[in-house]
Amino acid sequence: MKVFLVFLAFLAVNASMLSFSGDLRRYAMLQIHLKALAEDCAAGGALFEAPDPSDPSAIRINSAKASAFASELAAASAQSQPAFSGCALSADTQVSYDDRGRPEVTVRISCDCPDLFRLPFISVTHAERTAAYRWEYVTEDDGGSYIGIGSY
Repeated sequence: MKVFLVFLAFLAVNASMLSFSGDLRRYAMLQIHLKALAEDCAAGGALFEAPDPSDPSAIRINSAKASAFASELAAASAQSQPAFSGCALSADTQVSYDDRGRPEVTVRISCDCPDLFRLPFISVTHAERTAAYRWEYVTEDDGGSYIGIGSY
């Protein structure tokens, strides 16, 4: 009888570990997709330049268009990506400028979904990722040009 009880205990622990392993893999894939989506939204939002009549050499970002782009891309991804099935995605876009006037676009993607883990003692219903893109000013022989750098 002791061997049978030990067998049942091992069976219960192994079933829990197998369930946890599969759920953790699904959570990791969700985080990878959220990271890629946040980077795409930030990179795309950084491309919406708005001309500044007071300073033609400065780059200004059209924050309304960048925010609309991020929201549309999040909505399209929520419908097309299987990793986001049953989840509600939202995008929060912020455009800021540092002391040298370099623009930076920061996008936070939030995902509210049903519980990602099947075990009763683990509950994760919210995940989010943030990505930012910044323009850098580089001096060249022709007076300078702007080049974008990647996320950080």
